[in-house]
Amino acid sequence: MPGRPYPPIKAGKFECDSEGFKVKGHERASQSDIEHYLGMTPNFTKKGNLSKRQPDLTRPRAWWEAQIAFYNLKTGKSIAAMQDILRAAVNAGTLSVPQATLDLETRMKREYAELSARAVADQYAACTTDEERVHVDAERFLRETFDRKKDPRVELYVVKGSQSLDRFGIYQAAERLMLQTRKAHTTHTDGKATYWVVVGRDNSKVYGEALRIESEDRRRAIEDLEQSEWFQAWQESRRHGHESSDIEADEEGSETSRSRRVPSARPGDDEDSNEGGDDGSSQLSGILAVESSSQDSDEELLPRASRKQYRACFTDEQRVTLDPFRFLRKTFYPKKGHGPWVELYVVKGGPKLDRYNVRRAAKKLLLYTFDANGYDAEGTHCTSWVVIGRDERQVREHGLWLHEEARRRATQQRAQENALANSSKRSARDSEDEGRPTKRGRKRLSWDLADESGESNNESEDGSRSHSQSSGLRESSQEETEQEDVDEDEEDEGDLEYTRDPDLKPITNRKFPNALDVSGTWTISAPALAREWPHTSGNMHFNFALHKAKGKKGGDILFAEFNLGILEGIMAFDKPPTPQVLETTFLWRGRETGEGQMQIAGDYNCGKISFDSGKTKFTGVFASTYGTWNIEGRRVNSKAFSGSTFKADYEGYTEDAYEDERVSRWH
Repeated sequence: MPGRPYPPIKAGKFECDSEGFKVKGHERASQSDIEHYLGMTPNFTKKGNLSKRQPDLTRPRAWWEAQIAFYNLKTGKSIAAMQDILRAAVNAGTLSVPQATLDLETRMKREYAELSARAVADQYAACTTDEERVHVDAERFLRETFDRKKDPRVELYVVKGSQSLDRFGIYQAAERLMLQTRKAHTTHTDGKATYWVVVGRDNSKVYGEALRIESEDRRRAIEDLEQSEWFQAWQESRRHGHESSDIEADEEGSETSRSRRVPSARPGDDEDSNEGGDDGSSQLSGILAVESSSQDSDEELLPRASRKQYRACFTDEQRVTLDPFRFLRKTFYPKKGHGPWVELYVVKGGPKLDRYNVRRAAKKLLLYTFDANGYDAEGTHCTSWVVIGRDERQVREHGLWLHEEARRRATQQRAQENALANSSKRSARDSEDEGRPTKRGRKRLSWDLADESGESNNESEDGSRSHSQSSGLRESSQEETEQEDVDEDEEDEGDLEYTRDPDLKPITNRKFPNALDVSGTWTISAPALAREWPHTSGNMHFNFALHKAKGKKGGDILFAEFNLGILEGIMAFDKPPTPQVLETTFLWRGRETGEGQMQIAGDYNCGKISFDSGKTKFTGVFASTYGTWNIEGRRVNSKAFSGSTFKADYEGYTEDAYEDERVSRWH
């Protein structure tokens, strides 16, 4: 019984459901979002001209009608008419939500929450199995199960279900209740899978119970195999000498027996010592090999190696190149007592890793695969991975993580090499030239930028055609985008280097009575950043706020919330701009928007901004581990943001928080 959400409730043209307060299926947009979709915050080129490349501002008619209803404005007959009405309200400063609408929203949300809670309680009472209860309300299920007032007290509980078991919901609920969890999973010969989640107070007991469950279920699966008719037929054929003749032919290197031979140990195990073993695990491996032999009859045979050749290998790459089927069979279906039950395995090799045959062998063993590539700081393909496992989603998630982690490390390595090169350059300069932004070239990664010489990087021979095609498409698109920027501004901006004075510290407590008020939203133009990440740089902006310092001496401290597409976070300024000094420097902390990883590298996360005397424009430099870019800002409005909130957010990005997030990603 899945826990379906309660149906939406309605009041006139308004409705409320599990996702929020809506009109015609759309929620209320903020004023900044409305200004964005009205085209009131366009993108500009470096010279201040209107850029030809603008973000997609199209929204459906129902969205515009919903905003008109939320802000209680006169409706229009067309989208253009409704846009004009909203634009006029923004310019006049009268765009606001009526108090009656806000009260209705609060009342409907409260009513929906009560009805939804009552419906969940009714669904929970009607459940007959643990799997159904977990679907409806996992936290309530665990709270009732591990209630300390129960007698006897429950220390360990096992939730069993099918593939639809909401394991993630159990993990989240257990974490909130300070309980430990461990998953278990087995696949039977009929293709059906059984899933368990072991929950308890003691982590060691939970882990031990999960291992016991997998071992016991695996033993029962082997017993079921031994009782099947086709297994008895295979065992009968083995008694008549068919298996022994195959093994002898294999030892002699016979090509005719290679598609039917039955290796019986994990990679690196002593196979001779295990010959003649008749336990259930070896029989299971034999069955898999016999089944695969019939599938090879109409296809190209997989590479096979003799026992002596295979045992001479030292690395996984050598083993999968010589005999991928044997390698995977021994890894995922080991003999009893010759290795643990493996759920996920990663084969690592060079650019020429034979991934094609690894995928073919995995398919015959009913396993899932995912390819990932690694690059060095120069963008050269240097590492190949093949992630193999029993769970398709787990394999894909781990493969994507490998790819993104390799990309992140290459970017950081490139930034570190550039920083070292720049440091050696600065040591040779005069002191008067230190800290000046200068142009220099930068090595480009093969997955982000086009190769300007027209030559593309060679990929590995097997298993990389799709990557080459997608890279070619990205290269062509990037070349066209770069040419447009050259036509608009008649210049090609390289990467900048920026040096921060090591004596500067971000100011969070000192006061500046004569600080200029630059509060509000500023649109940002960064051509170099937009060329590298055009898909994420459509709505770059800064939100400045002055934080009132407490104490006898009045003054302000400057903070800014920023969004640069690939990065977002908080900037803490060394001091606010003043009428005498319009330039100010800053440090920033935040996250990259891909995986949300925290960025707190003080050596790289810095920059400077120079405001004009009218407080309507600024130019500056923004430095990060992903690059250093020229930026320009234009003031859109003078909206007041909470400086204390920005200050608290900035102080929340710490080494301890970074370490906690890093540990949680692996547990």
